[in-house]
Amino acid sequence: TFNLFLKKFELIKRYPMNFNSDIGDFIVVKVFGSGSPGNGVLIAQKNEYYYVFTARHVVEDLLEGDDIEVQTLDGKYHIGKLLKKSINYDSALIKFKSKDYYYTAFIRPDVTPYKGLAVELVGYSLPSNAVEQISLRKTFGTITGVLDENKDGYVVLYSNASNIGMSGGGVFTYPLDGAGLRQDGAKPGSCHGFLTPTLIAMHGRAEEYPSGGKSGVNLGISIHDILFEFKSIL
Repeated sequence: TFNLFLKKFELIKRYPMNFNSDIGDFIVVKVFGSGSPGNGVLIAQKNEYYYVFTARHVVEDLLEGDDIEVQTLDGKYHIGKLLKKSINYDSALIKFKSKDYYYTAFIRPDVTPYKGLAVELVGYSLPSNAVEQISLRKTFGTITGVLDENKDGYVVLYSNASNIGMSGGGVFTYPLDGAGLRQDGAKPGSCHGFLTPTLIAMHGRAEEYPSGGKSGVNLGISIHDILFEFKSIL
């Protein structure tokens, strides 16, 4: 594993201007439910249709089949449909149509969350007293635990800082075997010039206590669990 890390580090050091790790920003979208906006992750594309995972509590007041607005990183708004809300997980599936091309998440069946894995959290936060506008945030941390089961499917725990409004954002990692690492000669459309992150979870909420206060740990749902939940549609 250490040798794989050195190999990846040498590639980045050798081509410092050729790599960019911000592709996760393109995958995360704003989702406008009935209240404050939340987040979603672009999970799949078929023809001109795009599919988005979001947290169920972001769209809780909407019914399946209702219209819902999604905004992509290019600032464009898209009117989509709320296809399904999960009864087992805090998750929902949205579909919208666009002739534009958008990156969708890179997912590997052999990459699953485990304690100690380095991860980054990407999502839009709501305004605060210090920051007066919605802003895209990226924070870094590690997975602190993976539970066998938990309420609403929140089995992935991680140390990344989070802000209010980031629900439905993506939790990404960069496997050390170099998969998703694009170099010179990559085919067009293959994320040339980017370190492609692997999506492993959808962010949901910070851990809170009934008596008040937060632990500093955040909760996410494994992307593999959500995919299995919506497999009949996808």
